[in-house]
Amino acid sequence: MTTGLLTCRIPARPLAVVSGVFGLAAGLCFALFAAGRWERAGLAADVLGSVQLITLAPVALALGERMRTERAVRIACVVVAAAAVLTPVLEIVTRQGIWPSAVCSYLIFVWILLVSLTGHRRRSLPRPVTRAGLLIGAALLAGLVLLLPGLVTPEPLRRVFLAAGVGIGVLATAAQPVFTLLLGRHVFKEEP
Repeated sequence: MTTGLLTCRIPARPLAVVSGVFGLAAGLCFALFAAGRWERAGLAADVLGSVQLITLAPVALALGERMRTERAVRIACVVVAAAAVLTPVLEIVTRQGIWPSAVCSYLIFVWILLVSLTGHRRRSLPRPVTRAGLLIGAALLAGLVLLLPGLVTPEPLRRVFLAAGVGIGVLATAAQPVFTLLLGRHVFKEEP
């Protein structure tokens, strides 16, 4: 009975679509919460984000199986899968909602960048996937780089750097589920 569970393949395409859609919905709910439009949107964003992460884990593992020639990619896929499953649990157990999510988000962005760079260089992933991944991963890094001068510059420039860094980072975070949707559409397209 255990052998059947270990050899059972979970279809990655439907889970990639679910992860991407729930991620986009979580981002929309968080935007509503941050804008003060809907008080319960924060809870909705947390629940939707947890579903997004849990469904992302098998997608990351399936992608690691497809790109098995690259050891670093396989390791990154396993790390992201573990982080995606552990993050909702840690948020509930520790009641420190921001830190597990932040660490997991950065791991996901590093994973997206690594998978996209390797897939582009080795031509093992379709170009729309690698281009989107490179853009999303580079946007978050650019946002972080712009935040650093905002910490040490005088006041007129500080606001410009901080606004640019936060704005680019928010756009990259909002676009992260699009990468998962592209994986479902282009990489796992032969699955039902």
